[in-house]
Amino acid sequence: MTLDGWIAEQRAAIVANWRLWAVPPAVAIEGTHLLGPGYGGPEGRATVWQPLADADPRSAMVQRTGAVVSLWVDPRKAAYVDLFRQFLTHHRVEAEQLTDRYDVDHMYNRERAINFGYALVRMFPIAKGANRSHGAGYEKAMTASDIGRRRKVMKLMDEVSAMKFFGVPSPSKRGGLSPGQQAHVGTMAALFDLTPEQIEQGMNGLMRRAHRS
Repeated sequence: MTLDGWIAEQRAAIVANWRLWAVPPAVAIEGTHLLGPGYGGPEGRATVWQPLADADPRSAMVQRTGAVVSLWVDPRKAAYVDLFRQFLTHHRVEAEQLTDRYDVDHMYNRERAINFGYALVRMFPIAKGANRSHGAGYEKAMTASDIGRRRKVMKLMDEVSAMKFFGVPSPSKRGGLSPGQQAHVGTMAALFDLTPEQIEQGMNGLMRRAHRS
């Protein structure tokens, strides 16, 4: 399978589960026990964990939830790109040009995950421009803002992280949305039976928290 085809397929499958369960996907966890039959809500009940072939299970695990197949990696591991290539190759996805147009992204900011002591973070290929926009903007500000905050056992994808997941650049702290960002808000509202105002309210609340002085 082509890399682009796999990304589109997996993004659609993750969104389908999100809509079915009415719960955003998990992006950082203290351990695999938090997404299993006895814990973790509907995603946990649907999850089967397997070690990544030929990898230390403490470093990388594969989560299956129906059509979704996700790689989770210890955020302290520097070789996460190699692990993701290995994951793609094992699933017969073309991986040779992985980093030409995409970054292998920690769907919960890597530095924040290390600061909070999370064991595993969900990985996904994100278009370079969008990923680096979030890394230099929202995620950088939120990492500083979150210092000293209490850790939760699990983190779910939030409204701004969802923009990155869909390849949309980070909002500006100055406010206002580009036409592409406005289109994303409309798409999310339609997908989840919300109003655009509700989506923007969530995004604005996160941006205020990230950029609080």
